[in-house]
Amino acid sequence: NASVEATGYLIVADKFEARKGDILSFDWAYTTYTTGGVTSNDKLQIQISTDCGKTFTDVFSKSGVDLRTGDETPDGSRFIPNATQWKSTEIDISAFEGQTINVRLFATSEYGNQLFIDNINITSNPLDVNDLSEGESLDIMPNPATTNTTFEFNLASATEVSYAVTDVMGK
Repeated sequence: NASVEATGYLIVADKFEARKGDILSFDWAYTTYTTGGVTSNDKLQIQISTDCGKTFTDVFSKSGVDLRTGDETPDGSRFIPNATQWKSTEIDISAFEGQTINVRLFATSEYGNQLFIDNINITSNPLDVNDLSEGESLDIMPNPATTNTTFEFNLASATEVSYAVTDVMGK
């Protein structure tokens, strides 16, 4: 029995400053391949580094049948997922708040049957809703804005307010 193994990675965020409430999300589709009674054991890892890529920590790791989103193709033919054979996941990465991180997708192939990845996003909660009491609100107008923006607070009582404006990369 011959064994085929290949690895590769894709950096999806380089020098990104993680913030409270950050969520990494993506969709994937995959199926295993069985030949000679041996089922492939491909692996997908989502990893984060806080030291410029010297070391990485897994925040997502699935392989083989745990990674599979669709049934094996009947004769080992190429897997092309339909709309029901995709899975979505969200990973809370706010544990890395305040740190500059690199995020990579790391794949290991053991002759599997096509791994598809789509809709990779890192989203931040622009408001820490926990800081607002019930009945209080913040409106930002216009949204999106090109030059000027108005922040309108509706608070229960006079209070000191602070805010920060960042772009989608956390800058």
